[in-house]
Amino acid sequence: MGMQALTLHSSFSTFAAAATKRLFIHPGLLGQGKNWQSIAKQLSHQFNLDVVCLDPRNHGESPRSTEHSYPLMAADLLSTISTINADRGNIPTLFLGHSMGGKVVGQLLSDLERGASANLTTEPPRVIAAVIVDISMKQYDPSHNEVFQAIGSVPVKSIKMSSEAVPYLENAGLPLSMIQFLRTNLRPAKRGSGMEWAMNYAALTKNYSGILAAPDMGNKPVSVPTHVISGSRSDYVTEDDQDLFRRQFSDVTFSEVEGAGHWVHADKPNLFMGALTQFISPFL
Repeated sequence: MGMQALTLHSSFSTFAAAATKRLFIHPGLLGQGKNWQSIAKQLSHQFNLDVVCLDPRNHGESPRSTEHSYPLMAADLLSTISTINADRGNIPTLFLGHSMGGKVVGQLLSDLERGASANLTTEPPRVIAAVIVDISMKQYDPSHNEVFQAIGSVPVKSIKMSSEAVPYLENAGLPLSMIQFLRTNLRPAKRGSGMEWAMNYAALTKNYSGILAAPDMGNKPVSVPTHVISGSRSDYVTEDDQDLFRRQFSDVTFSEVEGAGHWVHADKPNLFMGALTQFISPFL
């Protein structure tokens, strides 16, 4: 598969017929929609919200491609929204994106400002709010090379359980939290014996520079109300980045979760939920 929009796999959904709003969650690099199940259930229960947790392209059960860029991932998200809206109804929509997923959300919001929905055969999404978690719309320095090397060191075809990958990941010097996260990416091989990674390792390593790159935010600020949640122990969103956000988004606010690192929602789930619900509740 090449330069084309893909329909993403919804690895978890809280679809309820009575829901009047829909939230799409796009995870970060190496993440899957299933990682957001707990938060999705809480949001759905609290707000009667239809929550759709997606696997990004080249992740989980979503289609594979040799290409992996923000314009393409934004097109994937728009295509998937259109498919789901056609099936479930086009109700007001919110976005939540973490890390790479936050850049995807930013890219799509900017694309929509510039008329990306004009080519749709269905009614465009009615986006009312967005949440971006611990990422800025800028280029970053490499920080996953050690993780990619560790992933490549695991002889997946020779193991039968994810626990057997732990010594290889430990030998690569990864912290326990990262090892536990990577284990969620291991699954029984669909062909042949052993295990396999639930990611397109070759495509992600090949396109890593594009994942680090800034999304194309154009010259027109995003008008959708947007909230940026960052972790106090993370350096992904700096004060300079807040100034950048204010230039790229005309209605943006910020909150910081005390004691959380880059995986804000996993490090401090209750504080994260507090910041999230405080922002989205007026829209629901």
